[in-house]
Order: sequence, then C-alpha cells, then structure tokens
Amino acid sequence: MLGQQTGTPGVGAGVFAAPRQALYTEIEGLSAFALPIIVTGSSVYNKYNLPYWWVLYAGTPIGRLTNSATYAPAIIGLTSLPLGGASTTLQTDPGTAAALAYRIGQTGTLTLTGANVAGGTCRSLPVAYSAVNTTTGAITITATASAAVNAVNQINDLVFVDNTGVGTFNITVEGITTGAITYSSVAATLYGNINTALNATFGTSAIVASGASLAAIILTFSGTGYAGRPVGAVTTTVLVNAGGTTFTINGVGTVGAATVAPVGTAGVTAVAAQEGEFVAGSMIQSTDGSQTPLLIVSDTYGVKFTDWTNVNVIPNYVVRASAGGLLNASMVPDKSPDPATWAYFKSLLPATLLFSDTYGY
Repeated sequence: MLGQQTGTPGVGAGVFAAPRQALYTEIEGLSAFALPIIVTGSSVYNKYNLPYWWVLYAGTPIGRLTNSATYAPAIIGLTSLPLGGASTTLQTDPGTAAALAYRIGQTGTLTLTGANVAGGTCRSLPVAYSAVNTTTGAITITATASAAVNAVNQINDLVFVDNTGVGTFNITVEGITTGAITYSSVAATLYGNINTALNATFGTSAIVASGASLAAIILTFSGTGYAGRPVGAVTTTVLVNAGGTTFTINGVGTVGAATVAPVGTAGVTAVAAQEGEFVAGSMIQSTDGSQTPLLIVSDTYGVKFTDWTNVNVIPNYVVRASAGGLLNASMVPDKSPDPATWAYFKSLLPATLLFSDTYGY
C-alpha cells in the first residue's frame, strides 16, 4: 500500500508503510500535542520497515535530547539473550545492531535498561562498546560488572583553625563519642593521641587519622564496620581550653559546642555483582537524553525523514505526538517481553497515557 508522505514536497519514490492506529481513544489537548515536535532524522532507523527505514512508525516512544528542543526514539532495540555481569558480548538482533551502528556508531556508549533477574528491580547503566556486528547482532562491550560502583571509604576532614591551644577535644561518629583527646602542637603526638582514642572507641584501625599538618587532620573510615559505606554524622567538640591560649576546630571554639567535620570523600556501598546482569528483552537506548520517553508518535502513516529524493536524511515535524489517551500496547515497536522491564518503561511516560495491556488487551 502506498503510504502518506510527509516531509519536503517533491516527486520521489513511493513510501511503503502500513497504516497503524496507535490510539484507541484520545484525550483532547494531549492526544494531539499542541507544541511542535521535531525529531532528528539521524536518530531514526526503523528496522521493521526495510528498505524504508527512515519512516518512523506510529506507536514509537520518543524522548527529548538533553538541553535541546528536538526529540529522538527512546528505544533502539532489545537484547535477545540474558547478559551476565562478566560478559563482554551483548546479544541483539541484526536489525537492532544496524540501528545502533547507524545512530551512535560502531563504537560508543549505550544505555542498557532492564531487570537483573525476572521480576527484579529495573535500572539503567551506561555500557561502553567497541564493535557492532550487524550480521550476527553481537555487540562487543565492556563487562557491565565493571560499571558497578566500587566500595569507597569515606573521608572526613578535621580542621584546626587555631592550632596553638593545648586543650582537649573529642570526636563523635554516628552517636558514639571518644574519650578526651589532648591537643599537641607536635604533629606526631597529636596524631598518636587521636588514633589511640579512635582505636579504643571504635576498634583498632576502624577509623584512622592521617596527614602531616597540624591544621588539617584526615579521618579515613577504612576498618571493620566502616569501610566501603557512607558514614553518618561526624562531629568534634572542644572540651577544655588550657594554657592561656585557645584553639578551634572547624572554626568553632566554644567549649562544649559540637561542630561538623566536613565530608571530603563520601563513602559508597559496593554494588552486588548481579547488578551487572540483565534479562533478555532489556532495552538498548541512547545516552543523549531520549532514553526517558515523554511522548508517543501517533501519526497513522508514520513520519518520513528524507527529502523528496528519499536519499537525504532530514529532521521532520511529528504532526501527531501524544501525551495522553489509551494506547494499543501492541503498536509499540520494541515492546519488551520482560514484564518488569516493560512495566518500568511504562512508568516513565506521562500518567495520562494509558496502555491497553494494563486492562488485558
């Protein structure tokens, strides 16, 4: 069937794209979005409409490019096999591989969105890749387990503004307080006094004071119970000012007034190895901002992204983009077969956009 042509006027080759009725029902003002929506032609590769891959189907979710008023398809394609955290091959179909190579390139970074196990929690990870095989659909990637955040030991900074004092102070971590620590103008003595108190209160080397400055003490949370995690409030309190001089910690010198020891490096809990795993049917997306869907293309005949020659790719307006209505879920290209992944993706779209499969259709 000869489909309706959109784009720059002129005589060109016929565009064969079957009409698709994406919406069952419409919501006035939302089903035909009032603002002009421009989609970048270089982002469009419809593997389901070859050789006319430059026709964007009705039902396609689109998202806005970061810091831009233009849009692009939210999903490039789906994985065809589960991905292990240590795997360096992301398997998809040849059409999706071709779409990825066209849109991002043979090397780059994609966004992978999906659950780690069936019914698991969905999340998105950036995945670097170095090769795309458009014949087999194999994408060579950096193992996703390496994208997981490694454990980081928290560091807090204990700053003495006036280090001439010879008084005492203490350190409180998550509500547990050391005994009185005697200040010294000799760095080695001061560090020794602090570490003795820390070891006695929190366990040997659980928290370590280090550095060479009298003015700035580094507290590293690297031992049992504290390593590799965010640590709660860390405060210090001046207990006694002695010797006729004063000293302040982090600018506070009032006896008995606790002051916060600022976080220099925030602790981060290690991500479990399974966080690098993805179920089959996970979504391959871009990193350009379009991975967050905002609208659904609802032009019945799709949208054409070439000029009159059908050779030169151009951007084009989506005449009908919908932020509301009842959508025929089967009309969404690359609808994930994994229920958790699909439910997560639907949750990103406006609440005014309803899906037929929610109601059993």
